[in-house]
Amino acid sequence: MNKAAKILGAFLLVIFILLMVFPLAFKGKVKSMIIKEANKGLNANLAVGNVNLSLIRSFPAVLVSLQQLIITGAGSFEQDTLIKIKTLSVSTGLMDLLNGNPYIIKKIRIDNADLRLKVLADGQENWDIIKPAEDGVSAEESEPFLLKLKSLVINDSRMVYDDKPNVTFFVLEEMNHNLSGDLGADFTSLITNTRISNAMFIYDGIEYLQDAVIDWKANLDIDLVKYIFTFRDNKLVINDFPIVFNGTFGMPEEGYDLDLTFSTPDNQFKQLLSLVPAVYARDFSSVETDGKISFNGMVKGKYIDEQYPAFDINLLVENAWFRYPGLPAAVDGINIGAKIESPGGDLDKLVVDVKNLAMKLAGNPVSGRIYLKNLMTDPYLDTRILADLNLADI
Repeated sequence: MNKAAKILGAFLLVIFILLMVFPLAFKGKVKSMIIKEANKGLNANLAVGNVNLSLIRSFPAVLVSLQQLIITGAGSFEQDTLIKIKTLSVSTGLMDLLNGNPYIIKKIRIDNADLRLKVLADGQENWDIIKPAEDGVSAEESEPFLLKLKSLVINDSRMVYDDKPNVTFFVLEEMNHNLSGDLGADFTSLITNTRISNAMFIYDGIEYLQDAVIDWKANLDIDLVKYIFTFRDNKLVINDFPIVFNGTFGMPEEGYDLDLTFSTPDNQFKQLLSLVPAVYARDFSSVETDGKISFNGMVKGKYIDEQYPAFDINLLVENAWFRYPGLPAAVDGINIGAKIESPGGDLDKLVVDVKNLAMKLAGNPVSGRIYLKNLMTDPYLDTRILADLNLADI
């Protein structure tokens, strides 16, 4: 072996040893820094089981992995866990770690998180845990970390949302999410992919989703100066029901600004039927069905507290039927024409108009219409249901 090869080999050995030893030397410092900064910036309690550092897999960046991270609340939420994460991994620069904050975070990976969001009856939110910046200190100066994300990965996680004032409760199980883009730029494009294997949604005591499967693939253009999100290629699928969006979603200083249209790209009745929890939960793949649908709508305007945007939702079902295998009769002759609309502002202006609702249950005809308005002040209901039923046939 010549002299140059020996020198190169020795140099590589030294580098390898440094990559192995460096994380061990800084491990205690990083854990202390995390807890210190958390105590400075959070009205909550942070606990971290273990901290691992790696240079070999991420050089020249440093991969910091936090094991068994738990944040518990304070005050009204003192006994509640806000989030529990089995492993949280972040990537920061080697020189950031050596020189101190701000630490620039470019990649985040979350494995097995359990997030529990609560809104109490008096409006208190358990995620409102960030301490305000001190007088004379800008928000940028007070932040020990700078998020310039290019990758966010969430694996096998869970989220529970319990909102008492708005009587809303939902659970998302087995949630997986991938985001790629450059959130450190003023203008960027993001590619996102989200899958939730089990979703449940209850509003005002009515269960709208149960054991639902949700997939959402979306490409977004984002203005991070004005916080405007523009939908490009995207598809949201709930069970078997697909929806595509077009337009923008804005986050001004107050409220939200929406200008969206949506529709289903397909027109099969079976896809709409998959949204019915009792039907989808019962061997849905074997259900025999046919028929056409049309579904579309729009949302336009600002949403601020009790001020709502204008919206218009339309559903048309034509000549549809379905039957479970083994049952003697089908539900057929299904025809529905429904419209929900509001000019915006007060929800009292909302109108529900089901002009046509018809079907046959084992050959027994049912038909009717529903008209509803003035929901918030003086509810007005005009409905008619006609049925000719032989209960022995059903």
